[in-house]
Amino acid sequence: MEAFPPGRSADPVFLFLAPEAGIRPFYASQVLLARTIMDAGHRVLLLSCDGIQPICSAKFAMRVPATAPDDRRNAACKQCRVVAGSIGDAYGLPDMSVESLLGAEGRKDIERIIAESPAPWGLVHDGIAFGAACLGETLRHCRKTSLDELTDEDKKLVRALLFSSLAIYLAVSAIKRRFDIARLFYFGDYAYSLPAQVFAQRNRIPLTHVSHAYNRDIDRRYLSIRPGHAISHMLAQMDRWHEHRERSLRPQVVADIIDGALYRLGGRGGASTYSPNWQADTTELLRELKLAPDRKTLVAYPSSMDELVCIREFMRILGNDYEYRRVPFADQSAWLAALIAWVERRCDLQLVIRLHPRIGHNHRQAGRASQYDKAVAELSSLPANISVVWPESPLSSYNIAEFADAALISWSSIGIELARFGIPVVAAFPRINPFPLNTFIAFDETPERYFRAVERALNQPASLEHVTEAVRWTHFMHWSPMINVSDVTPTPDYEGVPAYRVPRERDVILRTMVEGEDLEALNMEKLPEGMAAAKEEQIAMMRAMESVIFFFMTGQREAPGSLHVLPSPPGDVARSAGVDGFGVALGRNNLVELSDGGRTIRRSSALVARLVAMLAQRQRAEAAHDGRLLLGEGDKIQVRS
Repeated sequence: MEAFPPGRSADPVFLFLAPEAGIRPFYASQVLLARTIMDAGHRVLLLSCDGIQPICSAKFAMRVPATAPDDRRNAACKQCRVVAGSIGDAYGLPDMSVESLLGAEGRKDIERIIAESPAPWGLVHDGIAFGAACLGETLRHCRKTSLDELTDEDKKLVRALLFSSLAIYLAVSAIKRRFDIARLFYFGDYAYSLPAQVFAQRNRIPLTHVSHAYNRDIDRRYLSIRPGHAISHMLAQMDRWHEHRERSLRPQVVADIIDGALYRLGGRGGASTYSPNWQADTTELLRELKLAPDRKTLVAYPSSMDELVCIREFMRILGNDYEYRRVPFADQSAWLAALIAWVERRCDLQLVIRLHPRIGHNHRQAGRASQYDKAVAELSSLPANISVVWPESPLSSYNIAEFADAALISWSSIGIELARFGIPVVAAFPRINPFPLNTFIAFDETPERYFRAVERALNQPASLEHVTEAVRWTHFMHWSPMINVSDVTPTPDYEGVPAYRVPRERDVILRTMVEGEDLEALNMEKLPEGMAAAKEEQIAMMRAMESVIFFFMTGQREAPGSLHVLPSPPGDVARSAGVDGFGVALGRNNLVELSDGGRTIRRSSALVARLVAMLAQRQRAEAAHDGRLLLGEGDKIQVRS
C-alpha cells in the first residue's frame, strides 16, 4: 500500500529492498526488522516488486526461468504478490513498488541504457559496472568460469539480470529524491542489490546486509547483520582478529558451535551443505580408496571456481581488495599439479583428492560445472599412491577426512570445519575464504615453504589450543554479528512468516540499526574475562571434543555420561571393562574401541584417535601440574565426572 503523499518528505525513512517476498524466510527477516523499527516511531518503507523484474531471487529459488519484464503469469510472481499482500497487511508496513517509482519513462530508460551498450556484460551506468556484476552472477548460477563458456541461453540471463539490476537501482534513486534514506537494508549479496550498495556508499547511506545465520546449516532463528557486503565485512574481521582472539567463550556457546558443526555431517540437502552424509560404516570407503595402512594420508579439498570468479567481480565493483598477492601457486590447478608431483616422489605418502560435490550433478543443481571437464583432463592419469573422489561419489567428505593425517584446502570452508575437529589443515591461498592463517590453519607464501608446512602437519598432534581458536574464530565471524530472534522464528528451518511479536532483542535491533552502534562490538563485549572464564572455556572445549569422539564412534550427537580415555595400550586395542559410564580406548593403526555398558563399538579413525590422544595428554599434564601421580599406560583417565 502506498503510504506517503507525493513530493519531497522531510522525515528520514528506513528503506528495505524487499522485492523477493515469494521467499518467505527472506521476507520474514525484513518485515520483522521493519516492524520493530516502525513501532519505535520511525518511518519505514518496503521496496516491493509487482513483476517487473525478469529474474530475481524468488525465480532462482523456484527454478523459474527468466521472463519478459512485467510477465506476472509465472509461479514466482504469483507467490510474491500473495505473500506481500497478506504479510504486508498483517504487519502493517508501507511499501512502494518498483513499477510505481519507475513509470513508463523509467522502463524506457532501462531499455535505452541496455540498447546503447555494445555488450551487456560490459555495460557501465553511472560509473557502476552493472554488466560485470550480472556476468559474475550468471557464471555462478551456471557454474561456469568465463564469458567464452556461456551459451545463448546463458546470455539471455545476463540481460535479464541487467534489467532487474537497473530497475532496482533506478527505483532506489527515485526514492532518494523523495526521502532522506536513514538506512538501506537488503537480503543477500546478489547482482541486483550490488549497484544499490554502491549508490548507498556514494550517498553516505548506512547499509545493513541481512541474512540467516551460518549455524548448523542455515539457521533462521538468528539474523546475521553486517554493515554491507558480507565477504568484505568478513575480511575486515580478519584484520581485527588480533583484538579478540584471546577472548574466552561461555561454555554454552562452545557446546552450540560444536553441536552445529556435528549437525553439518548429516546435513546433505541443506542450503549450505553439498557433501553426502557421514556414515558410521566405512567399509565401502576403504574399499574404494584402497588406502595403504603403512602410509600417511593427505586429503585435498579443491573448491568450485565459478563462485570465486563471481566474488572477485563483486569485490572489484565495490572497490574492495580481494586479490591475493604473495601465494605459492598461480591458481588451483597449479596447486594440484604441484601437490601431485610432490606426493608421487614420496613412497611414505598417499593422497586423496576430494573434488567439490558442487561441480557435479547434485541435490541442488543438474548437470556438471564447466570445471568438471577440466578436472577430468588434469586428473585422468595419476600415480598409484594418488586417488580421486569424483563429485558425484556417495562418499562423505567428512568420512574421508577421518583418515587424513592432514587436510589440504585451496580455500574451502571445510578447512575451518575440520580444524574444529582437531585435524591439521594447510591452506594453499590466503584471504579468499576468510579465516586467519598460521594458527589453526597453516599457510606459507612459496612452494618450498608450503610443502614444509604440509610436512609439519603430517606429524602434528591435535592441539586443544588450535581447536579453541578455530571455535573462537567461528564465534567471531558468524556469531558476533548476529541477533537472536528464536522467540519469533521458532525453528532453524522455519519456512513461513511468523505472526509479529515484539522480539526479545528489540533494544539491540534499535541500538544497532537506528542509533548505528556496532553489533559485533556489542556482542563481543558480552564475553566473560579473566582466568576463571578461560578455565570454564577449556573444560567446555574438552567436553565438546568428547562429544565429537562419541559422534564419530556412534553417530549420536549427545554423549550419555562420562568419557574414560585409555591411552596407547601395547596390544591391538585396550579394553575398558569395568569402567562406569562409557570408555574409549586407542590401539594400533588408529583403531578405537568405545565401550558403553552392554555394547562395544570399534572403528578405525585417525580423527578420533588424534582427539583421544589429545585428551589423554591434557589430563596427564593437568595431573602433573597438580602434583598428582601420573597414571601408567593402560590406566583409566577420568575426563568428565
